[in-house]
Amino acid sequence: MHDEYDFDRWEVEDRGDAVVVHFTGDPLPLNEESAQSLNGPLSDVAARAGPRRLVLDLSNVAYASSDGLSLLLRLHRVMRSAGGSLTVRNPPDLVHEVLEVTRLVTVLEVRRG
Repeated sequence: MHDEYDFDRWEVEDRGDAVVVHFTGDPLPLNEESAQSLNGPLSDVAARAGPRRLVLDLSNVAYASSDGLSLLLRLHRVMRSAGGSLTVRNPPDLVHEVLEVTRLVTVLEVRRG
């Protein structure tokens, strides 16, 4: 099955104490399709990060649907169970507003700017 949200849409950078994921190309809608496509690969990255910090740079994410939010919560649980943490970095205003309205800012570590 061809997947437009495969590995050409993101870059992974290992910084020693953290693994940082940057989404590239056109702004990514974090919706049902992309969340399903990214679930396996991002879970693999989270497993490799282990007890360190996984940073998702969302600066190039257009919006986040409930499926995208579910993906963030799954990654948060995976990282916590491994003794690590998840940081959501640079969410655009629209995505940050959704995180606030759903109160996920009280669950996830969210860093702006």
